[in-house]
Amino acid sequence: MNLNENINRIKQMMGLLNEQTEKVIEVVKGTYTAKGCDELHAFESTCPSKQFDKNGVCIGGTKLVGEMHTKMLEKLNALYENGHNPKVSNVGVTVNGNTVSWECTIVESADGKAWVGFTSRGAGCNNDIVARATSSTVGNDLNSLRGRINAKYGEPNIEIEEAKDYTYDGGGDSFRQIFYRYTKPKNYPPNKSNINPITPNPITPNPITPNPITPNPQPAPGGFKYPDIEKAPFKPTNGDPWQYAYDGTKLLVKSPTTGNIFNLLDSNYFKAYPNSKLDTPEKLDKAKNEIKRLYGKELGL
Repeated sequence: MNLNENINRIKQMMGLLNEQTEKVIEVVKGTYTAKGCDELHAFESTCPSKQFDKNGVCIGGTKLVGEMHTKMLEKLNALYENGHNPKVSNVGVTVNGNTVSWECTIVESADGKAWVGFTSRGAGCNNDIVARATSSTVGNDLNSLRGRINAKYGEPNIEIEEAKDYTYDGGGDSFRQIFYRYTKPKNYPPNKSNINPITPNPITPNPITPNPITPNPQPAPGGFKYPDIEKAPFKPTNGDPWQYAYDGTKLLVKSPTTGNIFNLLDSNYFKAYPNSKLDTPEKLDKAKNEIKRLYGKELGL
């Protein structure tokens, strides 16, 4: 498993943690059919004229397509009125030809704030979609978005967060859409019944170990337990007097002259032990393999 896979694994673990600590209130779904690439990412509406005034308002009026924002705002407001502090925690999107399906998971806010706002901005038709999705030129940047929300609702102190950054790779029909959640603290202060935020129980991911030797959860034969490494004086057959020990998680070597101890399975080995004579990945791997070959049975490897 490479570094990127490990990072993705940790992100998945954190995602599972959020799902476990934030109670799901409701899942809202919707589907719409697009006519052409411009409507493919019209989760709420599109601007047929493709012209906007200085405030980012579509000249000539918008055309409703998916109406996702409208449906989500209605649902979030209804949940708030029922005493919840709702928040859109995730957005799922599926594109099948000209049919777009979306799914929003609404949870009880873990921070005690009422995230009753929801919107999105994007760019389509495979025309520099990455940059245009957040471009200030067309009013897709956060400052422009804040200004529009304030102008519409009279909310100068909103908090706004990204809920999902989605990119559809569809050739000439490709699009990027960024979904946002936001608070409206002036008109929708947190409900007191849910004011105390949920505190997640943190989990510590397993350390990433390069070229790991499969650990044995039981102490190695001989009865020693780290850090009593002196009780395990295993020596290589070449006469090298260095001592080795393995406790199920650490593979330790101890210098007979300086007494320095090195953990060969330390994921930051080269930074942790800059003076080690195992100063290259090749030397480190060779040392671990040699120890495993010579003392695999005695150490329980």
